This record gives sequence, structure tokens and C-alpha cells, in this order.
Amino acid sequence: MFNSRIDSRDFRVLLYEWKSDHNAAAATRNIKAAFEDGLANKRTVSRCYTKFESGDLNLTNENHGRLETVANNEVLRAIVEQSPGNAFKYYAEEPYVTLTTISRHLKRLTKF
Repeated sequence: MFNSRIDSRDFRVLLYEWKSDHNAAAATRNIKAAFEDGLANKRTVSRCYTKFESGDLNLTNENHGRLETVANNEVLRAIVEQSPGNAFKYYAEEPYVTLTTISRHLKRLTKF
């Protein structure tokens, strides 16, 4: 039911639970019992409840904003060629570059 995007049916179910004055934990239990897909989690329900309490009952999903990847493949390739034995953590010295991002880029570049 709840992946990264909430469809309109899921939203309506959450809105129903909220209007029924159920707290997030109770709503999560009710949704799991009714739909048995096991994908509802308390964090998602809590986030939607916060949205409802602010007066926002809009069905559209908002962009939560992800940072752009700042790893430059060509720069990374040059660094790896100069020092191929370095650990991943040395490649992730730029701000906002995680080890996961570096690992993914290295796999694309060098097939590690």
C-alpha cells in the first residue's frame, strides 16, 4: 500500500483513519489488518497525519527533494586511476557524496 508514492486510494484510506480520530499506531494496525499487504508503516501514517493536521488535504504527492548527485564520473575515474588501492571512504571527501553514491559510480566506471 505505501511505497515511496501514495496513490489516491491509499490517501483516502489514511484520510478516513484520520477523520475517524484514530492515532497513527491504530491506523497502521487497521490498514495492515484490512489490506494485509504489510506495507503500511507508522512513519508514513504519521507524516500524512501531520499533513492533514496542517489543513492540507490535497491528493497530490509532494516532492521530498533529493540532493543532486555531485560525484563527477570523470573526476572519480582520474582519482581511481591515480590511486586504485584507496578505500571508498577516501573518494567520498566532497560534501553530500555518500559512500553508497561513490560505490555506485565506481561500479559503473570500473565494474568493481
